[in-house]
Amino acid sequence: MNNIKKLVLEEHDSEWCFKESARQRGCDAKLDEAEGLMDEGELDRAVTILENLVEKFPDCLEAYNDIYLCHFYKGQYQRAFKYLKGVVHNIVSALPENFLSRPNQKLFWGFLENRPFLRLYLNLANAYLDQGDFKTTWCSFFLDDLRRI
Repeated sequence: MNNIKKLVLEEHDSEWCFKESARQRGCDAKLDEAEGLMDEGELDRAVTILENLVEKFPDCLEAYNDIYLCHFYKGQYQRAFKYLKGVVHNIVSALPENFLSRPNQKLFWGFLENRPFLRLYLNLANAYLDQGDFKTTWCSFFLDDLRRI
């Protein structure tokens, strides 16, 4: 989780898109294998594959979400929340400063490359909601200030 250094976003009139996802660079097979194990209930084996994957491809955001889900499915809710919070914080820290510093910047669901991050972000907002932290949930759902998450 700490290997995320800098993520590249492209800007299109205040609409941003992650430039390239790790999935586009050949992570599909390992992600598919891990997700298949998750479907079979082999969560520990899936986590091992996913952790190796993020070690090799730190920008493989889909793998972070799957690791979170494995912890969640095992009933390790606090561990899952702590993991997810750390991952989202590290990703936000790796976003370009000009995205974070200007108002009205958008990450649209319509750009497929944005979906892994938006899934993580939505899961974090839902986790805050589950914990009764409505103020942080509100900020999360409306991308009020990514740095406050």
